[in-house]
Amino acid sequence: MIRQESQIKRLSNSVEISAIFSNNHRVSSPIGLILWKIGKNKNSRVAYCVSKKHGIAVKRNRIKRVLRHLVLNNSNLIPKNTDFVILPSTRCDNWSTVSSDKKFKDLLLKFSKMRAEIDS
Repeated sequence: MIRQESQIKRLSNSVEISAIFSNNHRVSSPIGLILWKIGKNKNSRVAYCVSKKHGIAVKRNRIKRVLRHLVLNNSNLIPKNTDFVILPSTRCDNWSTVSSDKKFKDLLLKFSKMRAEIDS
């Protein structure tokens, strides 16, 4: 079952994003890092943080577009009621959706398992 786009909202409040950064829940892989906390809403919310170390604005915006695409395509792996921030790794230079899809799916599976452990 694939979730609708409206069920994964964008997290834009800087206070809420700072609260996620101060939380201890994190999952990492060579493609990047996911910081997360249990949310207050029934829907999941996501924020993308791409640093200037990735290059010029055009490159950073492309990385964010690819990440949004990957999140929407793999939204069935994302647990409900979770706020999370995705920080892509600077080591991962090639951000084509084809090469990133498998690595990102692995990261989301790792994230889902960790979230399920917290719930139980």
